[in-house]
Amino acid sequence: MLAAYLVVRAVLKHGNASLLHNGFGFCSGFDSTAKPGGPPLTNWLYELLNTVAGQPDGKPLTFGDLWDAPLYPDEPQIPNQYHCVEFRERTINFEVMTTNLTLGCPSRIPFDTKRFYFQREEWSKLFPAQVVDWMVKHRYAEAHPAHTPYGQSLVPLPEMRDLPVIVAIRMSLSFPVLLSAVPLYAVDYSLKKNQGVSESESIGAEKIWFSDGGISSNFPIHLFDSPLPRWPTFGINLKAPHPDHDTEAEYVWLPRKNIQGLQESWNRFEDNGLFGFLAAIFNVMQNWRDNLQMLIPGYRDRVVHVSHTDREGGLNLKMDPDVIKVMSERGKRAGQELRTKFNWENHVWVRYRSSMCCLETTLERFANSYCHPLAQDQTIWPVVQGQGIPPSYPWKGSQSSWAAKGTADLVNLVNMWGHTGDCFCDGAPRSRPELRIGPKV
Repeated sequence: MLAAYLVVRAVLKHGNASLLHNGFGFCSGFDSTAKPGGPPLTNWLYELLNTVAGQPDGKPLTFGDLWDAPLYPDEPQIPNQYHCVEFRERTINFEVMTTNLTLGCPSRIPFDTKRFYFQREEWSKLFPAQVVDWMVKHRYAEAHPAHTPYGQSLVPLPEMRDLPVIVAIRMSLSFPVLLSAVPLYAVDYSLKKNQGVSESESIGAEKIWFSDGGISSNFPIHLFDSPLPRWPTFGINLKAPHPDHDTEAEYVWLPRKNIQGLQESWNRFEDNGLFGFLAAIFNVMQNWRDNLQMLIPGYRDRVVHVSHTDREGGLNLKMDPDVIKVMSERGKRAGQELRTKFNWENHVWVRYRSSMCCLETTLERFANSYCHPLAQDQTIWPVVQGQGIPPSYPWKGSQSSWAAKGTADLVNLVNMWGHTGDCFCDGAPRSRPELRIGPKV
């Protein structure tokens, strides 16, 4: 027993040290000596992306290449008058999710911050030399000089337009423990030592670890939503088979009617004892939002469900060729379902009905507060209504001349809706979603 204990202890000790040295993963997903287009993962993906996109030799596919792609014939651009609309100048708006383990939150790429740096030698173990060289060449020139805790120089990430797509994909696909997490660096300005550092002086940055996007947002189809979409965004949901639909013919299913897709998926975990209970807890923490989102009108009709058994997908890393072929065929069938059976006209109408109900409910709450201030509101409400000096974030330029009137016009419009006795929510699709203010990921 003592010998067995010592062996297990040694294995855990050395295994932990090896994983830490390799970015908390068994493999990096990249081999600098491998041929382009072959395994492992990053080598293969990088060559595939460049080939499909028709990139010239030595130039990685970047976010800017997608944003500046030619429009389809007769495809309208968002008019310049809509200054507050995001992504107005992006032809293809590619985004992925990753998980910031150090800050404990999901993170969307492209980043909307310029705080991150990378260490060239570390990234040379994760990405092809062409990618690393490109990023060094296109580094953000105005970034504050920074160094690691060990004094090594850091390179600021490029502007997001110049960020290679392979970087975002690899950061999103860092399956925990199996693949190495991706390190970046940032400055913790809450520390006193980092406050008041001159612009020319190098500042100390600490490592921030990024892992798989599925840890925090496993089905981020909501990233590309529009209240009134011009085109659909599709999703493929990989799930366990339903007990009453456990045949190959039923392993691919797309809701075709408004009354379909309303039933929740059950996780019957009790037969697996304590491990099943713990797995169920993890599943809720990871997927609760996605599980609820897929029941909402305007979402469920564009998600095709593909079932797979315990020996398919997931951590089955050595599947037989026949199993891989079967799963590939299901993927093909899923694409055919979306291509031939998705009802675009009904989808737009459902999204419109649902969105207007959400807007009406939110605006009614706004109008109620605006028109019926409480005693504690008497000081600030006149400022909201265009009189007095704002305590912070003052209006800029011509905002002060039209903002108060625009707000009053909006409230009057909502009140007019209420006086008609009609309501956008009457007969609106269910389950009824709601608008909430939340952090932008």
